[in-house]
Parts: sequence; C-alpha cells; structure tokens
Amino acid sequence: MYEYIVGKVNYSNSNYLILENNFIGYKIFVSDSEKFEINKIQRVYIYTKIYQNLKNNFLYEYYGFKTLYEKIFFEWLLQVNGVGTKIALSIMKNDINLMKDLIIKNDIEALNSLSGFTNKISLNVTHFINQKIKNEPECHKNKNTCSENLCDLVSALKALGYKKNQIEKAVSLLESKIINSKKDDISDLISLAIQAIVNHENIPN
Repeated sequence: MYEYIVGKVNYSNSNYLILENNFIGYKIFVSDSEKFEINKIQRVYIYTKIYQNLKNNFLYEYYGFKTLYEKIFFEWLLQVNGVGTKIALSIMKNDINLMKDLIIKNDIEALNSLSGFTNKISLNVTHFINQKIKNEPECHKNKNTCSENLCDLVSALKALGYKKNQIEKAVSLLESKIINSKKDDISDLISLAIQAIVNHENIPN
C-alpha cells in the first residue's frame, strides 16, 4: 500500500486530480482539489481502496490528502458505522478543526449542518471519534516544518530520478534555506534544488 506519492499534479477538477510519478499518472479522488496546485511537485498522502467488480477483478481507487492528519481523520471516518469512502470524502470537505470542536462538544445539531452529515452519521461519528481525538498523539498536532520540508524535498528529487549524491549536494547547498523555510515553501525548494544540481555538473552520476 502507498503511504504517499510525490509527483507533479498535471490535472484536477472538483472530484479528482492526476498525479504523475515516474511517468505514471495516478487518478486520485480528493475532497478539495484547490489545495493542490497544477504543475507543482507535491506530496499527496494516499488511502487505497481495493474492491472486486462483477467480473471478480480487483480494482483500486486512490483517495488523496494534503496532510497525514487528514488521511488519519479520513480513516477514522471509515471505521464509523454507515460511512463509506464517498460519504467520508464529502465529510472531509469541512474544516477538520471545526469538526473536532463540534465532536468534542457533542453538538449533533451543528454537525448535521455540515457536508456529508446526517443525524445518524453525526451520532455515530461523535460516539466513535470523540475518544480518538482526545487521545491523539502530539506528533499529529505539531510537525517541525524544517524536517517536513527536508523530507518532502528529498522524496521529490528521488521521484524525479536524481541520484543520492546529487540530492545530498543540493540539500547541502540549500541548508540555510531549508532551515528557514515555511510550510508552503516546498515547491520553491524543489525548483532551487534542481537548479543547484544543474549548475553543478561536476557532481558524478
């Protein structure tokens, strides 16, 4: 199973995007395609659904998320009675922090007003997810931006076919920029790394 895929978003609409990695285009269903910029190399966290069609062939559907926490929340929803992938994806259109707050407060009426929720689903979600939210690990709440961007940068360069020594050289040259980078700087870092590699042709392949 894929945990995430790093690639370039070549196409998106209101339902899905196409992410290219190693000359393969993955169709990935998303709750909000506007989170993913066209022609940008990005990491997409993946939930894989495997099912059989009427001919007993195994088929795969991919559901994508901007952050690991969004994927975790989606997987929690799938464990709730009466919630499948389509309903869960519709629920993910809502702001997670708002949903968490309403779930902890057991505010069924407010949940019912959100996308994907019915009274029954609101009751089931509140009952099942409330304790998970209270017990969620701190690493899901706070992530070191520098470490996250470094990981994303290395993964992206690997996906683009660059060698280990080329990547290490680029990371070394961009060390200060990576340390001072913000969450949304990853695309710029990737472009700078590629430029650094191209400008140092003496790096052995």
